[in-house]
Amino acid sequence: MKNTKRTRRVATFAAAVMMAACAAVPMSSMTASAAPTKDTITITGVDSVDTATHTYTLYQIFSGDAETANISNPTSLGALNNVKWAWNGDADADAKTTAFLNALKDATNGLVGWTEPTQTTAASIAKALYEYTLAADRKTTDKTKVEALSQWLGKNASLLKIAGTAANGTFSNVSQDGYYIIVEGDLTGDYGSKTYHLLGVYDAETGAEITVKSSLPTVVKKVKEDDKTGSWENATEYGAQYNDVADYGISEPVPFKLIATLPSKIDEYNHYYIKFTDHLDKGFVAPTKLTIGVIGTFAGEELTISEGKATSTDGNIKATVDDKGDAGIDITVEVIDVQKYKSAEGTLASTKVQVDYDATLDTDAVIGRVGNYNDVDLTFSNNPNNTGDGTKAPDETGKTPKDGVVVFTYELDVHKYDSSDATKALLADATFVLSDKSGKYLKIDETTGAHTWEKVDTSADGFDWANVTTVSKFTSTKDVEIKIPGLDDGTYTLTEIATPSGYNAIQPLTLVISATTNNTQSADAIGPNADTSDPADGIGDGRTGEQLTAITLTNGAATGEGSYDSATTDEDLAAGNVTIEVANSSGTQLPGTGGIGTTLFYVGGGVLVAGAGVLLITKKRAKKDAE
Repeated sequence: MKNTKRTRRVATFAAAVMMAACAAVPMSSMTASAAPTKDTITITGVDSVDTATHTYTLYQIFSGDAETANISNPTSLGALNNVKWAWNGDADADAKTTAFLNALKDATNGLVGWTEPTQTTAASIAKALYEYTLAADRKTTDKTKVEALSQWLGKNASLLKIAGTAANGTFSNVSQDGYYIIVEGDLTGDYGSKTYHLLGVYDAETGAEITVKSSLPTVVKKVKEDDKTGSWENATEYGAQYNDVADYGISEPVPFKLIATLPSKIDEYNHYYIKFTDHLDKGFVAPTKLTIGVIGTFAGEELTISEGKATSTDGNIKATVDDKGDAGIDITVEVIDVQKYKSAEGTLASTKVQVDYDATLDTDAVIGRVGNYNDVDLTFSNNPNNTGDGTKAPDETGKTPKDGVVVFTYELDVHKYDSSDATKALLADATFVLSDKSGKYLKIDETTGAHTWEKVDTSADGFDWANVTTVSKFTSTKDVEIKIPGLDDGTYTLTEIATPSGYNAIQPLTLVISATTNNTQSADAIGPNADTSDPADGIGDGRTGEQLTAITLTNGAATGEGSYDSATTDEDLAAGNVTIEVANSSGTQLPGTGGIGTTLFYVGGGVLVAGAGVLLITKKRAKKDAE
């Protein structure tokens, strides 16, 4: 039966004061619940995105009578009276006490800095531990020392008394007051983080409900859309024009951004490790430079990849780029200890770590759907009780789900035919060049397939396309359409520079390729299958989903010959091509009414009438003179 509060306070005041200090372990991951249950300790509040299974073990260090409980509220001071060893009464109690004390004073793994008392009673050891936790002023507790005590108890939990286990976070029938520590076991599942050891005084009469409020890092990958406008224009979270879908032409550099948001409870970690594991499809050229920064504290450093590796000036950041050919490109960026970038009195809670790089779209990029999918995940420290020494990855880490983006590119097909042919059979020997909206002309390397856009001065004296060798010339055949792959969404001009014999030349055609893509900054559906790094089948992956829903080709100048094709079916979108049908006519070109021909007709007729009038007047004058 419990003593009265007054009797306990008078009898064991010294011990109560000691336990108040010893129990005041600063655990910011804990808050009190409003309605605990008697004889029960309940752990709640695991982050909603945490997908791991959590298990806990409750260990008792001391028994006694709770004056003030604080296992549910570490900001308050707990007090325990009539302090005894938790294992008092056990057959091997003396052996357990000896083992505990020997571990405390072990030269290698003991509690560094504590002073062994002359007596080995529970109350004496409790008081000694209290003295150990005092700060230099001897009036307040030292946070670092209290944390050290908590960590030591957690590592030596096998020496303590097991009071219960909980796979679901609930300990029932905990009917004895005392000083307890809750230690979380191994996680089942990658995406989760352990809670700091929960240490404090427990009062069975009221029970305890602990809301751990665990927090996890997140990671996203974004790609910059260079031409379109959308809802991301004024976004501040990722940067203007960075979203989940983009389209580019072959040989264009594509800007990517990886962003890790650190957990809100990062201050519980002495050291904090993260590693970006990024993957690019084979449709890209491996980047040669990466820039890594910590928002607000570390402006960033550009790392140049040499022989697949790079290390930051301070040695704290390491990057690798591994080009695996058809298997794509793997990029890793490790920040060995993010805490090194924390200001003296600051925090990195919810701070973002950012990686920026450009990867050029390669000649083996996928045209149309499924697009060129890329993703990233983040490996991170997930146990604040085991953070390592900050020089390498810790023993325990977790991993986030993958976040992906998709990059599309398209193809222009040119179908040349005789306007008088109802079957629209292909017509050979028409030659075209293609220019972009800046007036530069496309050059496709015959060996590598790389694209460049070249300037050509078509206004120069004596200019003749036959003498130009710096651009690609596309000549029609009777067998296949002209195919120009790897084009971005945008405006182009198709110019016929050589016309089949017997046919009339056509005016340049202004073409607009417009792709309807889902340009958002939070298209979470773009992700991998659970078992592979490939896009998932279904909505959102770029293959059959809503990330690319139409490709249209229109005449931007609203003049000129040709009919225009739109890709809207799944088959069309899978091919990623749009077609222009260009007709050549073989008849003699003559002006029509309303045009310059009418004017010439009127002018010519006027001249004839005027001439007849002059002739008539001349004849009349000659006749009059003869008379």
